[in-house]
Amino acid sequence: MNIELRNIKVNESFSEETTMFRASIYVDGKKIGECNNDGHGGNTFCEPTSPQTRQQFKELEDYCKTLPPKVYPKMEDFEEFSVNSNLEVVVDGLLDEYLKENDMKKQLKKMEKDMLRGIVYGTPEKYH
Repeated sequence: MNIELRNIKVNESFSEETTMFRASIYVDGKKIGECNNDGHGGNTFCEPTSPQTRQQFKELEDYCKTLPPKVYPKMEDFEEFSVNSNLEVVVDGLLDEYLKENDMKKQLKKMEKDMLRGIVYGTPEKYH
């Protein structure tokens, strides 16, 4: 099952504890749902786009529950922990990948621009 987010709209200026966004959920190339987060630290809400996609959406939710738990690595203030997988966890993971990819593109563009003026040290992941 190929799950992807499309039509992603992120509003970082209004994001507080979580990322404020809206997106469409596609499975195997077909739009079956919508998701959003208001950016105030709450859950990501997901719902089918229409009554016709309700059954496929339910199958997607059931499929996401069978995926392995999401493991979060140890950080400075937190020990390693895991969360059982569900649609919200999968959508949040896809959004994180999208945001990292966009950030990398911005860094590469900035680095390429700076390379025109002089020697640039580092890698795109560590360039600022």
